[in-house]
Amino acid sequence: MKAFSKQQATGSRPFKYQPLACEDEIRLVEILPPRENSDKVELRIQHEALAVKPKYEALSYEWGSPNGDTFIIWVNDCPFMIRQNLWLALRRLRLRSGERQYLLWIDAICIDQSNVLEKNCQVSQMGAIYSQASTLLIWLGDASEEVAKYLYAFNEIILPYHVDGDFRADSMLKLELIKHICELSYWKRLWIIQEVVLTTNIKVHYGIAQILVITHNFGMRA
Repeated sequence: MKAFSKQQATGSRPFKYQPLACEDEIRLVEILPPRENSDKVELRIQHEALAVKPKYEALSYEWGSPNGDTFIIWVNDCPFMIRQNLWLALRRLRLRSGERQYLLWIDAICIDQSNVLEKNCQVSQMGAIYSQASTLLIWLGDASEEVAKYLYAFNEIILPYHVDGDFRADSMLKLELIKHICELSYWKRLWIIQEVVLTTNIKVHYGIAQILVITHNFGMRA
């Protein structure tokens, strides 16, 4: 797997967060389209107040082990270290950035993780952040080659669903694929219930495929 090393970022000025101006202000990122013949993942970060109701999507993913591999992305042209699973998600999602401009809220990037006061304030805003997101993008991880073949083979039957209290699974969907997806470690995350309940539109991504689209209304938006 090709990635940019710390040595390749030597000499670049490190990314520095600008303070959030008010309690309801958040940061949002735009994934820039990939440059030709480049694996660099580049983002632009900006500040928005929740009170003005900016349009954005929220990314839900598994952070992974703090002792695992880290990768460099560029935020406002400055190097920024992230863990492998988020790097994989951004590489996949950046392909959409050529279609239209869209903003994402990603906790590991949009919150200054070294600032305890900011972290506490942003955690208290989680309900509003997720409930105001237009879509929750769930990243299950990078699918193996074998699973990717399943996803391609059954792409025509993995269709969008509308959930209004009675979830109806397509009877043709292979039980093996459902079992595999349900056993992924993503579902062990503690924050899942809040994220899913507060967001009415959900898109589930697994590797190269968007495998499920759900619209629900549990009546619990903040």
